[in-house]
This record gives sequence, structure tokens and C-alpha cells, in this order.
Amino acid sequence: MKRKIFNVGYTYTTKQGYNAEIIEKLGNKKFIVLLDNKHKIECSSNSISKKTTQNPFHPTVMGIGYLGTTDVSIFKDYQNECKRYQNMMNRVNSKASLSNDPQYKGCTIHEYFLSKYNFCMWARENMPVVDGVKFSLDKDLLVEGNMMYSPDTCIFLPHNVNTFLTGNKKRANNRSGHTGIRIERNKWVAFIKDFENPGVQVRLGAFNTQEEAREVREKARAIECEKVVKYLRSLNLPNYYTEDVLSKIK
Repeated sequence: MKRKIFNVGYTYTTKQGYNAEIIEKLGNKKFIVLLDNKHKIECSSNSISKKTTQNPFHPTVMGIGYLGTTDVSIFKDYQNECKRYQNMMNRVNSKASLSNDPQYKGCTIHEYFLSKYNFCMWARENMPVVDGVKFSLDKDLLVEGNMMYSPDTCIFLPHNVNTFLTGNKKRANNRSGHTGIRIERNKWVAFIKDFENPGVQVRLGAFNTQEEAREVREKARAIECEKVVKYLRSLNLPNYYTEDVLSKIK
């Protein structure tokens, strides 16, 4: 079967549904194709022939995220960052994840972070590297109550710090109206997460009034937060965990 020759000006529709036109021939079976008069993509004669030219901005990740590059081989060197990208996407878009963690309902992702390439580049530049320390992406330490993952609102925190901070937020099913306080047998019972012992919840006591329980809990919380700040300082990353950042841990 004679091989088809493609020239500048040749048009076709890709399997993803985009109108494509060859605008430049690079040689060695390589071409520059313009998709929907917007995106210039380098591709092979084989992808043109089979109409499999991929648009790196097509929402292939959970219907909203996209690769952001035609060179997907680059992600082999960014597996750690790719994992965090997928975790972020799942947290915001996965029904199963939202069912387990309803506090993420209503959260969104900034356009810049929808690009897997952009996110990986940002994460590689901003995620600290400390032996033996695993880091997690946090969206609301810098901006309290923030509901969007973006380059301006996100920071990487050690996993134990992130777990402590998120574990001390008020849950949707908390009838007491306060974080770390619940009602048991007509008493107000206060609890606090122990930062130095992950998974351990310390019972602070049962009180006759909500105010008593809240005051005791706030004092205990302040002590635990001091431990968090001390730990972050021990990582010796003053340009990342600045005094302004540390002051937000409360």
C-alpha cells in the first residue's frame, strides 16, 4: 500500500473532535499542526494518518484537567509530583473522595493547576526536600477558609503537620458547634489531637458548660500548635516556612 504524502494545508478532524491543519513540515515525518486555530502541536505523519493527534489541552483528566504538553515522557521524571496532582484532582472531583471527606465539597482548582505540566513544574520548584519527611499539599493555611487550589494559596506541609491541622477542623456532623468538642450524656467533652503522636486523640475532660470545654480545648490547642511551629523551625527552611507562615498556625 502506497504511503500517503501529507503537505502544508492538509486538513482533517482528529478523533478527539478537533479541526486540524498542517501549517509546517519539519522533515523526517514530523509536522506542525494547528488545532481549532488555537494550538500549535508537533506531531508525526502516523498520528495524522490515523487522526490520533492529541490536543494537550483536551480535558482528559477527570473531565477538567489536561496534560498541558505533547511530550508526555517528561512525566516519568515527575512521578512524585504527578501523584500529588492526581490526589488534588481526586479530592475535588471524585465522588468517593468527597463522600469520605465532605469538607472538600465546593472546592475548585485554578486554571493554572488544571494543567498537569504546570502543576508538576510548580510542585518541583516549591516542594521542600528533607530526608525522611513526606510532604502534603495544603490549600488553606495561607488563606483561611480558602476553597481553591492555586499557586498563590497552596503550600507544602510535612504530612504529620497537615494531618494535625486538618484533623482539628470542625466536621459537618459536629453538633456542638465547636471543633474538638462533643456532647456526651449532657456534658461538654473536649478533645485534642496529639501532634507528637499521630492518630492519638487526648480527652481533656467533661464540663458542665460549652464555654468551659471551649476554653480548655483552646489552651490545649495553643500548646500543640507551639509544638508544630517548633518542629517546622527544626527543618531549617526559614525562607519557606517564614515567620508570617508560622504565625498562621493557630
